[in-house]
Amino acid sequence: PAPGLPPGVPGAAVPGCTAAVSVACEIAPDGSLTVRGTADALLAAGLLAAVCGLLDGMDADAVAGRVDAGTVADRLGLRDVLSRGRLDGVGGIVRTVQEQIRALRAARDVPPGPAGDASAVPRRPRVAVLLSGGVDSAVALHLLLRDGTYDVVAFYLKIWLEDELSHLGECPWEDDVAVCRRLCADAGVPLETVSLQDEYAETVLAYTVGEAGAGRTPNPDVLCNRRVKFGTFLEYLDRRPAGTGFDRVASGHYAAIQPPRAGD
Repeated sequence: PAPGLPPGVPGAAVPGCTAAVSVACEIAPDGSLTVRGTADALLAAGLLAAVCGLLDGMDADAVAGRVDAGTVADRLGLRDVLSRGRLDGVGGIVRTVQEQIRALRAARDVPPGPAGDASAVPRRPRVAVLLSGGVDSAVALHLLLRDGTYDVVAFYLKIWLEDELSHLGECPWEDDVAVCRRLCADAGVPLETVSLQDEYAETVLAYTVGEAGAGRTPNPDVLCNRRVKFGTFLEYLDRRPAGTGFDRVASGHYAAIQPPRAGD
């Protein structure tokens, strides 16, 4: 299993992974690296554990400058057995580790006092945009970036039975994730994957089965919007560590804007 995050250390989400993967790094006084992480899927957890085990104890600066997905796959002896998607996942883990190393090094170099006070820099509103791989959410992302006044992070929501059916080999949702990865890579936007499969099963799937069993025609998409995308996802954002929250959530949904009435 993946080694788990150190107590009190917030993990950084690995962009582009189908599973929800987070890693956290620490650099010892001698420059050696410690990497820990979590993953919500069995295969991803095993791969994460292997990568963490390899990078643990290595020189942090060497990892930041000379390690890539191919290097890790070769050292683990997995180059010939990893699919393209799994190799991309390894690359995402490595890049996230490297970004954390650079951030840790930079933080140590920031001088004390007002010059190093991040609060002195005006903060742009942070927006979490729901990205599905479809046209509408891609346009929403484009409009936010074109505006130029927001810090944008994209989120792909894993719902339905994506982990449970992954053993079948052909995963249609992986096409959607691949589109999201390309969009975010081209735009320079981080992409995080959030697993809401349990919440989906407990609400939308249970409702759909119940309605169908009663001879009625269910509308799972409407319930998914209300209970998952604008329900449990907002709760997930509220639980994020301090300093990683968002001011707004954007999506590709169409809506009629109704201004508040007096007294509302």
